[in-house]
Amino acid sequence: MLLGILPAVAERDLPAFGAALDELQARIGAAFAPVQGSVYASAQSEGIIAELGRLGLSGAGQSSWGPTLYAFGFLSEPERDLVASRLRERCGLHPAAITWTKAANQGALMAPADESEA
Repeated sequence: MLLGILPAVAERDLPAFGAALDELQARIGAAFAPVQGSVYASAQSEGIIAELGRLGLSGAGQSSWGPTLYAFGFLSEPERDLVASRLRERCGLHPAAITWTKAANQGALMAPADESEA
């Protein structure tokens, strides 16, 4: 974290961030491998993560025990569509299984107080 992920975030270096996150994911996954059977929760997850890397995304991994997977990249909408299409074809995923999000570059915001509650 201190020598890889945080400096990469500070420098806005996505390839370095992805490589550091890959290493962290492998170490954490190895610790859970005796319980979950592999570095990842399933063989399908392992295949999808490998495919995400082949498709040019960085820092692919699984959240907690899975089954949610993630990866990072700077992709245009046509590139996202192509990645999603290939994931569906190669990994047999349902269209609803793929969600694209954007990072929120700010902290949490408080909702305005409802004056009727005052």
